[in-house]
Amino acid sequence: GPQKEAKVIMSLANVADRENEHELSLTYCRRAVTLLRDSADLRNLASALSVTGSVLINLRRAPEALVCLEEAAAIGRDLGDSSLELDALTLLAGVLQDLENDSDVLAVRRRITEINNRRPSKIGNGGKPNE
Repeated sequence: GPQKEAKVIMSLANVADRENEHELSLTYCRRAVTLLRDSADLRNLASALSVTGSVLINLRRAPEALVCLEEAAAIGRDLGDSSLELDALTLLAGVLQDLENDSDVLAVRRRITEINNRRPSKIGNGGKPNE
C-alpha cells in the first residue's frame, strides 16, 4: 500500500541526499509526504517532513525547511512522541539560527530542554504506548 511505497521512496530520498543529489532527494521526499498525508500515517509523515526539512536545509531553502520542520514538530507533539518532536526541533533550531531569528531560537531551545528533562534517562521505549 501507500505506506510501504512511501517507505521505499524515503529510502531513495536518503540515498540521493547522501550522494549530494539534493533536488532528486527533495522530489522523492515530496512524493512520500503526499502518500503519507493521504494514508493519514502521522508518525511516518512527521519523520518524512523532518527529512524533507533537512534536504531543504542542504539546498539553502531555509524558509521552506521551516514550514516542514514546524509541522513535523507539531505532529510529534500531538502524538506525544518526544523523539519525533526532538528530531524536528533540533533541525528547526539550526534553521532559525541561520535566519537570525533569535527569539524563536530561544523558544525552540527551551522546548528541547523541557522535553529532555521530561524524558526518562533509561534506554528503552520511554513509556510510549505500544502501537
